Amino acid sequence: MISPSLQSLKIALPRQSRGCRKLFRRTVVWLLVIVCPWVVLSLVGERVCLSEEAPAEVTISSEESPFTALTLRQALQETLARQPQLVILRSDELVARAAWRAAWRFPTSLNPSISVEVSPWVFDPESGDHLKTDVAVTFLQPLELSGAQSARRSQARAEYSATQWQRLGQELRALIEVYRLYETAVYRRERIKLVKQLAQFQSNLAETIRRRVDAGIISPADLVLSQVEESSLRQGIPLAEEEYHSALAELQKHMGLPEYARNVEAVDDFLTPDKTITQELVDSLLEQAARCHPDVVAAEAQVAASLAAWRLASAERIPVLAVGPTYQHDESGVTFYGLAMEGTLP
Repeated sequence: MISPSLQSLKIALPRQSRGCRKLFRRTVVWLLVIVCPWVVLSLVGERVCLSEEAPAEVTISSEESPFTALTLRQALQETLARQPQLVILRSDELVARAAWRAAWRFPTSLNPSISVEVSPWVFDPESGDHLKTDVAVTFLQPLELSGAQSARRSQARAEYSATQWQRLGQELRALIEVYRLYETAVYRRERIKLVKQLAQFQSNLAETIRRRVDAGIISPADLVLSQVEESSLRQGIPLAEEEYHSALAELQKHMGLPEYARNVEAVDDFLTPDKTITQELVDSLLEQAARCHPDVVAAEAQVAASLAAWRLASAERIPVLAVGPTYQHDESGVTFYGLAMEGTLP
């Protein structure tokens, strides 16, 4: 069988002898047999070579600083955005808010119900004649007479409020802790500078004492004592730097930054309160904390939620009544209208 490509070649060729046609076909077939596998192998080899190429190496410039400048404001903002506990509390707040909204809707047990009964095959027991169709329709609406729905709303609202205040209290504690850790890091950074300055001062003092010893003014024992103090101060510099880096690591951990993130460096100055702490200020702060502290308000909301749950449990002891109209058309042609009521006994 001739392939479509060969068939097209046969059609395009002029009329020639039968031997020439056979020779041409054999030549084309041999070309296809020899050339096609070579092309396929070359393509496959090229793909293999491309797949075996080594990945490009990523080089990091050594001139880039290993630290990231961090201000106190940035530290507070990153803490509010990244700390895992705050992220979890915000998710819990969304859940509590959705539950509060769902509480405003009636539960499915309070949805109205309708029952339809149709008996088209009704026969007279004596004559066997077919009678009229018996139809009964009843519409029932459940009613909560105990106020359970109001208790559900109150409980959901109190739980939502408690979640909000818990989140606010956690945010305040996180900000206070970040402020403390940041100022601790700043203090230790300034302490490094102070230790270096003291070491340099002691070095200058030792040099001055050396000249005085050479001049014979003082004894060599003073020079030895000065050199010991200088060596002690020099040894305190690595310890101060280690304490500073430890404070930065603690700050980075509390902010919620991952361990593989770049290290941070505190760049702000040491911040102290502007106001002088007086007894009146302390009394005012204590009064405000007792009145509107997040933990206090959250506890009050939890008490309200517990009270609402107790009211709901008491209200659910009263059964739900279902009341509605009813219609019935019996086999004799008589129509009935009335009122139906269903309920469980307490």
